[in-house]
Amino acid sequence: MSVPPSKPTRKLTPAAALTRLKRAFRTDFGIGSKTSDDLLAGAALYDKAYELSCLIETMQYLKSCGSSVSFRLIGGSKPKFRGKGGEIQRGVWPFIEMHDGSCVIAEIWVDIECLALSAWMRGKTPGNPPYGRAHELDVVVVEPGTKGRPMPDDLKLGIEAKHRPFNKALLKELLGVRRETAYKSDDQPNSLAWWQPSRELPAHPPSGIVLFCSDSGALNYADPAEFWGLEMIHHIF
Repeated sequence: MSVPPSKPTRKLTPAAALTRLKRAFRTDFGIGSKTSDDLLAGAALYDKAYELSCLIETMQYLKSCGSSVSFRLIGGSKPKFRGKGGEIQRGVWPFIEMHDGSCVIAEIWVDIECLALSAWMRGKTPGNPPYGRAHELDVVVVEPGTKGRPMPDDLKLGIEAKHRPFNKALLKELLGVRRETAYKSDDQPNSLAWWQPSRELPAHPPSGIVLFCSDSGALNYADPAEFWGLEMIHHIF
């Protein structure tokens, strides 16, 4: 009897990469070493550390879009970022407020299930587990005060972080997420991206979906992604 091949084990985060990540969190939030250690307690595995590095990349990009943009870490009863998808739970998991001057303009959460467009339009409420009525995104930027599972019009920006070789199956997954968060705007004017007013998105509601991937091969699949208003970024960590 043949023995099936073993599944590849998840790699531990190299010490140097984890040190860079902790330094970035201290710099961007002005927090102490102990707080950054607590927040990143789940980043011992490389795929989670990569996800949080994409969070930092997203924040740095958003900050570059406006001179008065800043971020504030809001703590919860659990000191680390969540490691498994679920609803927005204020007071439980930490999240990040995005400010423009004195105004809160968005919130950033990690590992959040968003209500699918197919469920939203039919008034369907996800259960636990939500099955096909909600889909997890690694990082979400949502309207301030959003509760539970964000609806498609709550979602400003969704981030998928893939620290693995990119292939056709991942492309299909990504296109599925896009289709469940917005309609293609063929029959009406494109919407402006809230974080980049000079950019138009072929999507309604006008949410952005961005893929960060450590494999440069992801860029080979840019054509269908561009058609649906997806952005593919080769990000090495």
